[in-house]
Amino acid sequence: MTFLLIPGAGGSAWYWHRVVALLEQHGERAVAVDLPADDDDADLITYADIASTAVLDADGPLTVVGQSMGALTAPIVAERLPTAALVLLNPMVPRPGESPGQWWTATDQQAAQVAYFRELGLGREEFDFVEDFFHDVPADVRAEADRHPEPEQSETPFAGPWPLPDWPDVPTRVLAGRDDRLFPLEFQRRVTRERLGLEVEVIPGGHLAALHLGHPPIGEEDEDVDVVQTPERFDRRRSGVAGRGADDGDLFAPPLQRALKELADELHREILEGERGAVEQFQQEVVRAKLHHRRAHAVAEALIGVADAGLELPVREFRADEGAHDGESHILV
Repeated sequence: MTFLLIPGAGGSAWYWHRVVALLEQHGERAVAVDLPADDDDADLITYADIASTAVLDADGPLTVVGQSMGALTAPIVAERLPTAALVLLNPMVPRPGESPGQWWTATDQQAAQVAYFRELGLGREEFDFVEDFFHDVPADVRAEADRHPEPEQSETPFAGPWPLPDWPDVPTRVLAGRDDRLFPLEFQRRVTRERLGLEVEVIPGGHLAALHLGHPPIGEEDEDVDVVQTPERFDRRRSGVAGRGADDGDLFAPPLQRALKELADELHREILEGERGAVEQFQQEVVRAKLHHRRAHAVAEALIGVADAGLELPVREFRADEGAHDGESHILV
C-alpha cells in the first residue's frame, strides 16, 4: 500500500514527517510531496500533476491523503489514478464549479471561527497564524517548524473553479481535529454533511493534526473522539477506519498516524481476502502514465474485486482544466 500525502497551504512535505516515519515503521510506503506554493503560474492542476507523478511507480492502489487546502488537490489525483481510499484531514471540502476563493464565503467559515473563539473565551476574533495553528503542537516540534519556513502561498490555486465535475467514485473519509481553530469541529461536520453526505471522524488535535503529539487513550466519556480508541474500545461501526485497533506499541502514537496505519491494515486485509490473481493482474495492467505539463492520460483499466468491501479502483481519462481564474482573495491554510 502506498500513501500519498498532500500538504496544505505552503506546500511543505515536511508537515507529514511524523506520519511518514510511523507508516514506514509499519512497512507502508509513504510519499509526501512538496508543492510549488509560491509559483503564481501553478494552479490546482499543476499541483495534481506533481502529486500524481510522485506515485506513478506505486505498486498497487493508493491511499490519497489531503490536509486542509490539500483536500482540493487530493480528489483530482484520486480521479486520475487507481485509488483505494481518499482521506481528507481538516479539509477544505470543495464543490464543483466553486472556486476555492469563493469557498470561504460559501461555507460561512469566518462566522464559525468567530463563534468558536467566543466559545473558547479567547477575547479576540482575529485568527493568529502562529498561536491558532500551533496551540497544541509540542514545543520541540514547533521549534523545528520554525527551521522549516514555508513559502508564501500564491493566490492562483484559489482563483479558478474547482476542476472536477463531481466527486470521484472513491471511498472517502474525513478526519476532523477536535480542537481545530480554523475549521471548528461543528463547522466541519456541517460542511462535510452538506457537500459529501458523510460524517466526520474526530481525532484529537488542532488544524496541524499531523504535528500533534496525541493524547493517552481516551475514556468512554470522551464521545467526540472516534478514531483513537484503545483496541478494547475501538468501535468499528462508529469510526469506519479500522476494526483491529493498534497493538501495544501504538497506543501512544499520534492519533492521525495511528488512524492511517489502521486504515492501511484494513485495506491490506481486504485485498488479501480478495482474489490474489486480480491484484496481480492489476499490477501488470497499470501502465505508467506519462504526464506532460498540464495534460495527461490514465492509460490503464483495472478492477480489483475485494471480498468484503467491494472496493472499485476506477481509472479514468482526464484532462487538465485550464479555465479562467477569477482572482478572488483567500485566507491561507
